[in-house]
Amino acid sequence: MLFNISTSIGKGIVIDSDEKQNIGHSVLTTVDTHGNYKVEDVIQMYRRNKFQESNHPVFNFSAQDSVIWIGIELESKTFDHTYLSFGDYSNVWKASGYIIDSLDNFHQFLEFDHLKSRPTIGKTLPYQTLAVRIDSLSTSPLILLRISSQSSRNYQYIIAGLANMIDFLHTRELLPVGFIVLMLCMFVYNSFLLISTRDIIYIPYLIYVLYIGFALPFHSGFVLFQNKWMWDYIMAWSSIGYWSATAFAFLYLEMKKTAKWFYRLITTLTLIIGLFYPFLLLTGLSAPSALSDSLYTLSFLYNLILLLAAIYVWTKGYFNARFYVLGWFFVVSSMFVYIFWTNGLLTHQLSEFAVYGGFSFEAMLFAFALGNRMNRLKKEKIAIQQENTNLVIAQNKTLAKQAFMNSHLLRAPLTRLLGLINLLKKEGIHYEEVNKITDLLDKSAIEMDNITKDISSLLEEQGYFDQYQSEFNQIRQEIEKNSETSNSK
Repeated sequence: MLFNISTSIGKGIVIDSDEKQNIGHSVLTTVDTHGNYKVEDVIQMYRRNKFQESNHPVFNFSAQDSVIWIGIELESKTFDHTYLSFGDYSNVWKASGYIIDSLDNFHQFLEFDHLKSRPTIGKTLPYQTLAVRIDSLSTSPLILLRISSQSSRNYQYIIAGLANMIDFLHTRELLPVGFIVLMLCMFVYNSFLLISTRDIIYIPYLIYVLYIGFALPFHSGFVLFQNKWMWDYIMAWSSIGYWSATAFAFLYLEMKKTAKWFYRLITTLTLIIGLFYPFLLLTGLSAPSALSDSLYTLSFLYNLILLLAAIYVWTKGYFNARFYVLGWFFVVSSMFVYIFWTNGLLTHQLSEFAVYGGFSFEAMLFAFALGNRMNRLKKEKIAIQQENTNLVIAQNKTLAKQAFMNSHLLRAPLTRLLGLINLLKKEGIHYEEVNKITDLLDKSAIEMDNITKDISSLLEEQGYFDQYQSEFNQIRQEIEKNSETSNSK
């Protein structure tokens, strides 16, 4: 998101001198849309005031502006070991530098290609943020830079002494290294959790952590490794970030049932950004410059909707969404800090690297969210186990009651019935005795019927008939079959 929003904004020249004297005082630009201008033509354009002077230290170059010419006027005297820094690998694809003398003759002092580890012409410091030495070039007050790129970009220009320039460049590269190490640690730790829990939600999270651990430094100029296709198809492989972020949001927020409208909207945006745009790029149906502006807008909309969806889910009672909301809040806040810095509203150097802090907090909060989810699922599992235990205890009590009724209450009238039947079998029994025994048989049968009804009511109240209906039917069939067999004999 940072790359998509802020790379169309540029930072102007910053003068930094160990002796507290201005080295430069004017920066002017012109756009070579088709990349056809020659150095001689540009010099004449500069002399005829065809360059635009910026009253604000911010340059805005869109993707359609393929080549930018920048003129920097220097004082006639420069200090020993003075360096000019004018961008990093993500913003500068190819650069040429020319020193112009008083007769408008030019001398090339820099030739740079971002796919080559070192400039073919010029002496630079060994950092991925470009810094070229300018103090011994000429006494001419004018330097012309020709910078080309295939995407919108921002440029921060700094002219400084060697010590200050090294401090600046060292900071620019130390923070990305720390960020990469943190992302790798998060990846390794959560990989073990994936193995132990086998929860698939860790898969999109791990992919996302690996992606931002590489893509954020890549977009901000700290390129771990590169190839031409990575720059040519940056919109295609960047779709990994959108797909993994979407999958994680859907799984963690359970958005399909908690926020159906957001679910459909985010799905649509992900298909457009993560599938349709890469298809146009890979098939050559559209150039990157033609897609970039709309992609920036859709990317901002995508991230904003993800944040709003998480807030919505949180307000609907899904309290665990708070970690997700806080994670995206840090990311969006850090982006605004960066944008304020590029517009000159914030001046501290670390403001440029706020995004590393934002994404670091996001990754850690998402890890906390997964840990909280694991604890919640554990508590739910314990609650279910306790519920099952209580159910088993209740069932055992019911079975104990049934066993007592079978062994004691039902046995008494059954024993009486058997005894009375034996009396009826005796020879010479009188009619009066038969009537008396019949009355007793009737009472015992009624008592047995009442007890069996109580047993049936007990089992029905506990849900045994519904729960074990198929088993009861099977038992009934077996009894009927045995009864038929006995009758046939």
